[in-house]
Amino acid sequence: MSIELKKIAHVIDEQHAAEEKMLRECKEGKFCIDAPYVKLNPYIIAPLTALVYFTTPEETEASILVTGKEKAGDMSFSFPTAKDHYLPVSGLYEGYDNQVEITLGNGAKKSLTIKTDKAPESVHMPSKIETTPEYLAGNVVFVSPTSPGNTAAYDYKGDVRWYGTLNFAFDLKRVKNGRILIGTQRLRMPPYHTTGIFEMGMIGKIYK
Repeated sequence: MSIELKKIAHVIDEQHAAEEKMLRECKEGKFCIDAPYVKLNPYIIAPLTALVYFTTPEETEASILVTGKEKAGDMSFSFPTAKDHYLPVSGLYEGYDNQVEITLGNGAKKSLTIKTDKAPESVHMPSKIETTPEYLAGNVVFVSPTSPGNTAAYDYKGDVRWYGTLNFAFDLKRVKNGRILIGTQRLRMPPYHTTGIFEMGMIGKIYK
């Protein structure tokens, strides 16, 4: 009997290589607020996220608005003063031409369209959701299935605003630094015995 062994790169190594390539592209180009660098799914495992990069002559604050399908679906993010602006974007809709507006502290603005693919069938759509935008206050509801399916986040209307492509397992917690802790996809024994925890940013970058 022969056994075939296949070496699979660790997701952190894959992300590191993708990040290094992305940073080179940012530095080699001359990206400004009027012509920023935009990378969809920069860390490979979160298709409804993006990274926007540009430089400004002087240090300034920046903010991003992901425009909702209606006003209540707007999601906004603020970033500290900088000249090199690496702005993570999350909360994009699946299968949609997302309108994203960048605003600088000096009043300059730029509108972008970030087009996303439709989520796969393994991202399950809710059959019913009972909440209000006032209650969620710009947050999302994460669902981590124990059956085949992708961990995903839904807004007050049940629209998917985040999902992961790895088979993340079970419980998910948000920690004080804004990142999330979630079980890894490393299966030790069928049907569902996994091991390990990822500390991950909303943009999909795994830190630990």
